[in-house]
Amino acid sequence: KAKTKEKKSGVIYLSRVPTCMNVKQVCEMLSQYGAIGRVFLKPDVKYNKKNRVFEEGWIEFERKKVAKLVAFTLNNKPIGGKRRSPWFHELWNLKYLKGFKWTHLNEKLTYERAVRKQKLKLEISKAKKETDKFAAKVEKQRKSK
Repeated sequence: KAKTKEKKSGVIYLSRVPTCMNVKQVCEMLSQYGAIGRVFLKPDVKYNKKNRVFEEGWIEFERKKVAKLVAFTLNNKPIGGKRRSPWFHELWNLKYLKGFKWTHLNEKLTYERAVRKQKLKLEISKAKKETDKFAAKVEKQRKSK
């Protein structure tokens, strides 16, 4: 039963999350079009955790048809709301991801994490080699004097 539910769900890619918008607000805005399953917003690394800003996001609708409809109708349309709303003049940037499932997103994120760890290990080993070479040169100079 879980597999059939996952097959029928549709994922939308939010290429730019509107300023100061968080997961709760995205859910509130888009839930009026249909039932939302899961939402993931990728935090922007330039900002600290207190002032959480998101750079991109993925929204899973429980029905694929609803996801397609939302992506088609809201893409490049103003978010709107009241005039004092911080998103009054901003636009939605939505794209329906055909054949994309939530598991693909998890795989992508774990792959990016693994690549980041590998790069960090490489940098650390490179720095260790440099310090070992430097220490060897210093020791060699001490012995020569």
